[in-house]
Amino acid sequence: MYNKIYFKYGTMFSGKSLNLISTAKTYKFNGNNVFIIKAKQDSRDSGVIKSRMSNEELKCYIVDKDMDDLSLIFKDKPNLDLDIILIDEVQFLTVKQIESLVKLSEIAPIICYGLKSSYTGDLFPSIAKLLSITEDIQEIKTTCRYCNKKATHNLLLRNGKPVHNGDMVNVEGSNVNEEYQQVCRYHFYNLGK
Repeated sequence: MYNKIYFKYGTMFSGKSLNLISTAKTYKFNGNNVFIIKAKQDSRDSGVIKSRMSNEELKCYIVDKDMDDLSLIFKDKPNLDLDIILIDEVQFLTVKQIESLVKLSEIAPIICYGLKSSYTGDLFPSIAKLLSITEDIQEIKTTCRYCNKKATHNLLLRNGKPVHNGDMVNVEGSNVNEEYQQVCRYHFYNLGK
């Protein structure tokens, strides 16, 4: 039997990881078994889920991009009793890993957290696939850095100037001259013009 797959998305600085931490703590408080996964490609906080908005962190299982089938994590644990699987930074998973979530959902419900689109304005390929298999999509909202309207885009500033093209995957903190901001559609397309 398949359990539900949920996708909770938001722009950067919307509190996605904080929401994951809160969800995990609530499940654990209620005596439930929680398993947390994060892609190795998110190199900011190795081995833990951490939020910029809190000092709390949770240990997680790091998955390499070469592991196409995420259900293999549990192959040697046939009697594992999990109540929920949480995945942070889901946009960094591969399309094959996203496809494997259907099989993984036989073990427990899955809540995925991540960005919907990159600083280029395009959907991540993994997110396009996730949107096709998930049953429940929820937006975690925040406001634009400049006008307080709803933030809908992730803006990359390099040396203070907006960047809209390049490698879709660009991990925050990998370049000291870069800064990400959460912005509304207007500021995404018009800032710096």
